[in-house]
Amino acid sequence: MSDGTDTKIVGMHQFKQSSDGIKVKLGVFVPEAAPKEIIEGHKWHLMVEFQNVLEAAVQEKPNAIQKAALGLAIKKMKSSWK
Repeated sequence: MSDGTDTKIVGMHQFKQSSDGIKVKLGVFVPEAAPKEIIEGHKWHLMVEFQNVLEAAVQEKPNAIQKAALGLAIKKMKSSWK
């Protein structure tokens, strides 16, 4: 904003495999002075956006290269969590 107000919004997402699928934590950090309408609006936006991504992902069938890349990425992430 032109008056110098902090307008940075930072999203943070965590995915964890579980015995029955996946657990997901979604979050957004907004400036302390952000109006309640901004906070509520971003909650709904994040929920709808993530739901759309999940619905699209269900329709996809990964090929062998994508499966291998995902396996390596998960292995790398697990090793960095320790």
